[in-house]
Amino acid sequence: MRITTAAVLAASLLAPTTIAQAPALHMISDGATAPVRMEGQFMSRVAMDLGGNLWAFFFKSGRNRLFKSTDDGLTWTQAALTQTKQDTYFSAVKAGPDCRFLHCAWNSANTQPFWYTYYQRFDTVTEKWEGSPTVVATGVMRGTENWKFQDLEVTPKGGVVIVAHTFGTVAAGLQRWAAYVYPKPAGVSSFGVPILVHPNSGGSGRDIDMVSVGETVHMAFRTITKGANTNLAYRALDMEAVSWVDTVRWLDGPMAGGTSTDTMTFGCSISADDAGNLYIAYGSGGISPAMTGKIKAAYASAPYTAWATSLVADDPPMTGGVRRGNFTLAKTTGASMHVVYSKESEGYNNIYSREMANGAFTSTTERTLITSTTRKFANMWGMSAHESRTGLMAVVQDDATTGRALLLLDATVDPIWGRGGQVRYIGHGCQGSLGVAPRIGVSVPPTVGRKLDILIADAPATTNGLLALGVTCPPVFDLTAIGAPGCALFQDTLIILGYMTDASGGFKLSGAIPGTAKAVALKFQSGVIAPGANVAGIVFTRSMSIHP
Repeated sequence: MRITTAAVLAASLLAPTTIAQAPALHMISDGATAPVRMEGQFMSRVAMDLGGNLWAFFFKSGRNRLFKSTDDGLTWTQAALTQTKQDTYFSAVKAGPDCRFLHCAWNSANTQPFWYTYYQRFDTVTEKWEGSPTVVATGVMRGTENWKFQDLEVTPKGGVVIVAHTFGTVAAGLQRWAAYVYPKPAGVSSFGVPILVHPNSGGSGRDIDMVSVGETVHMAFRTITKGANTNLAYRALDMEAVSWVDTVRWLDGPMAGGTSTDTMTFGCSISADDAGNLYIAYGSGGISPAMTGKIKAAYASAPYTAWATSLVADDPPMTGGVRRGNFTLAKTTGASMHVVYSKESEGYNNIYSREMANGAFTSTTERTLITSTTRKFANMWGMSAHESRTGLMAVVQDDATTGRALLLLDATVDPIWGRGGQVRYIGHGCQGSLGVAPRIGVSVPPTVGRKLDILIADAPATTNGLLALGVTCPPVFDLTAIGAPGCALFQDTLIILGYMTDASGGFKLSGAIPGTAKAVALKFQSGVIAPGANVAGIVFTRSMSIHP
């Protein structure tokens, strides 16, 4: 049951998945006679809770509405609506690092002559909103559209950060055309004061995007210099210290050391694979009709100081007018990451993808996902970095002139095993004085009857460990009292298995998922003996919830 080399473990834990066949498009429906069509906004997202249910949050008929699917997006029912109304632009929903709460944020005028950014939690057990919406940012004049919510991120410990950008008339003390983050670290009850990301880091559309790796929130955004030049930039926020990790890094464009004449056009998407490697998909090509439009990808591994960029697709008409969000990153199990996109030259009628793993393309050609449709796909959003699928899954929206249809792009079918399951991570790992926390993962997407390996990596070598199997999520049990500060248990422990790591700090437990597992999500968390790492001498992985 032990693996003997780091190479074998890495290949198994981080093995890329492939899309077996063309995916389906599932239109989100309210369960009535007509499918739900969106109003007044774009760029919606989907989250997955610990029960394996999917949630979509968007504006319809005067309210933000939360929809739920219990069958991987095939059918949807409305679960709740918010109290605020009117003129919602962007909205987002993220599953928290627990078994209960969804985090939602949105922009709305709410019958007032000001733009507000709101935040509220939703209880998936009672299916009710918690309290009243929190006003995170208050704008000046509604007509100037001075605030635009951009993204919401939730860290493994429960920290929340919201980013919005300004333009037009702004409140005193704020800069125009600039992005600001509003942090609420884990354990803190309210959002802090706005922190400037970078001067001239605002814009319009999806110009800034975030993903967390541990308690560090990584963000990709564009900066505007010399009037028309725009550049792809990166920065990271330490949510525990509430401070920037380092200065802004320019990854592409005139400010990137002069290595590229391309300027970033509207839109970027950032995501992380299971090992914490970062990817950014972005539009490039400049503002002149004579310049060629491109979709590109940037990649970096920790400590994220060295970035490589790759060309994903050339589309000559796609210059400065590139559609905001006509591409996204969609994560799957392990190291696999898909760049999903449509092309202006084809009227945005088709959807393609290119798969990457460890910063390199797994194929020299693009894969056609959806083709020859009458819809125009202008906005896309991939699954979160903390939620894994068999194949890629993304939200896409059509470009109807009145009311955009929200659809789910579902490529979760394996040629042998059929529809695969899901993996979602709960909480956070802890490392004490070690360099990294041990990781837990799976070898293949979870499917009933299929062989599955539970894998431990990045643990101390040749040491004892415990693997706990549970089925519920009781309140988080803090382990500070036993001498393991920063460590916690996130699940019950019905069965505990002892093991020993190999010389590379890895361990593998092989087995098949029984059919009875369909009725309950299996949860795994591991503790590993690490003398000297803390007073208790033990470090932990985060918990992993498996949904066959």
